[in-house]
Amino acid sequence: YIAKKDSTVSLKCDLGDKDHPAIKSVVYKFHKTYDLSTSKPISLDSKNKELCSEDDVPTCDLTNVQYTDKPSMQNTLDTADNHIYQCYAEITMIDDAVVKLWSHTVKLDVYYPPTKENVPVVSDPKSVSIGKAMEKLLCDLPDSNPKTKARWSFEKKDTSTWVVIDIPNDLVRGDRLVIAEDDISAISKDDIDRGMLLIMIFNEDEDQGNYKCEVVYDTEFDDADMTYERSKYEVTSNGQNDAGALLLRPVSEITKPNLVNQDSAHVNFTVYIRDTPGRGKWGDVSYVWQIEENNQDVDLEVNDYPNLQLSDHGRTLTVRDLVKYREDEFQCKIKR
Repeated sequence: YIAKKDSTVSLKCDLGDKDHPAIKSVVYKFHKTYDLSTSKPISLDSKNKELCSEDDVPTCDLTNVQYTDKPSMQNTLDTADNHIYQCYAEITMIDDAVVKLWSHTVKLDVYYPPTKENVPVVSDPKSVSIGKAMEKLLCDLPDSNPKTKARWSFEKKDTSTWVVIDIPNDLVRGDRLVIAEDDISAISKDDIDRGMLLIMIFNEDEDQGNYKCEVVYDTEFDDADMTYERSKYEVTSNGQNDAGALLLRPVSEITKPNLVNQDSAHVNFTVYIRDTPGRGKWGDVSYVWQIEENNQDVDLEVNDYPNLQLSDHGRTLTVRDLVKYREDEFQCKIKR
């Protein structure tokens, strides 16, 4: 269930036979949790919080609902509402026997639009050495749920046309560009921020020009979609060669496990690497995707798997038959 931030959500615990003559009384209980076992209801052996305990009625109102980006932590049960909910009816029969009937669980998500900044950030001109391993252009994305995305455009030097950067279909620069989908620090040691544009192995002929980032908020839950310019850069070459050593380091882990409806059209997994392609004695980076079969990791030959597809210069694996590949594990080997 999806609710807007600061709104009120009403939970209802409906007992169909509450007026049966064998029933003496009914007490309703509501709980929420962040860690749901598939084999036990919320209130048994799970970290939970009781709701509306003083009301003892079949409805429970969550007022001024709030969002947290860490719903799996216990300390967020008191400060946010995007958690898992369940109710039960505690029924006392005429003979004083007590029966508990549990409801289905409800997963509540909370959406909210970003706060629009009225003035875009225009950076000082960047002067970059030829062949520099990686140049980072920042796009400071505001908080929202669903998350805003960065849309980068490029006006090449000596032209007057802005073109949206389409990495998967860019045959000239696509294998040297990355738009970071997550914040990364511990792995790459380069402090990559979500929304950054990374230009790898700077090319004097192809990479000089103006860059701008637009914040894109797109949601199906209301009509608050928006797009606005956030940052702008002028990037030039300083004419000097950078022949520094290259290190094979990821700028992102593979995307986190995806929980999706089995009738969804597809799900994507993407992995990124920095310092690609290689320079001098180093060859280009290649991506070898694998699937686990009989407890062994087997290289994927996509022609043998009609519902799997590689794109984005080998960095993205798309799984189209989610029933067939349910609970399968994929991984990617990065080779130079």
